Amino acid sequence: SELTIRTVGSRISGIVGHGEPTTGPLRVLTPAADSALAAQGLPTDLAGAIVVAGGTVPAAAYRALAAAGIAALVTGSLSPREIGAAFDWDGEDRISTWRPLAGDRRFGPRAKTPYAVMATEGFGTRGMSPELFATLLGWVGQTVTLLPATGVTGTLMRPELILVDESGLDSDSEPDQATLTPGAIVRLTDQARLGQWATVLDRPYRHRFPSGVLTDAIDVDLGSGERTPVRVVNVEVLLVAPPRAPAFASDPS
Repeated sequence: SELTIRTVGSRISGIVGHGEPTTGPLRVLTPAADSALAAQGLPTDLAGAIVVAGGTVPAAAYRALAAAGIAALVTGSLSPREIGAAFDWDGEDRISTWRPLAGDRRFGPRAKTPYAVMATEGFGTRGMSPELFATLLGWVGQTVTLLPATGVTGTLMRPELILVDESGLDSDSEPDQATLTPGAIVRLTDQARLGQWATVLDRPYRHRFPSGVLTDAIDVDLGSGERTPVRVVNVEVLLVAPPRAPAFASDPS
């Protein structure tokens, strides 16, 4: 027998995550995708919330979020030094805490945090994709689910933030897949443009690159308005649902 579990909604994929699955109302705490999160002046009603910080999160802010009782943090990048200092991890090279050992099924099993975390861009200090941040602003106040598990050995797992569209749960239409459709927000993974964001302009097609290789390609906009062909194998989908501009950028609470 076979069991199919189906849901309707939007999904944002991250690079690295840690902790247990959790659900809560979404709150955005920084004014922009590259704004650092300050430890002072946090709202007093964050308990149980899944909060978003677009830019860097210093150690003091990690501790302040723990004191506020949040359920999870979604940020652009994770600084191993800052999060390690916040939660007293041992060792000067705190990136070693995240390294999987033989037999580990998940990434970072020795990284202990009081709440789940997900980084959309990976380790470092890079701010969140502006398109993803704009989308999350449109989700403020809605209930979301974070699945932070990350696997790099054996079964590949990516952390995901999911917003269920309850109005579409009873629809009998065929579900859309996270595919390379026009308007999709993607991240490039080739060596020359690793981590760069782009917008898909057309569906995949066969293309011969200057190297002479004939392969599946897709045209993307790197932000300049020009068409750039890239190999399909060097593209990963970040977001299919188009960003929704909110009526205001701040949290309604």
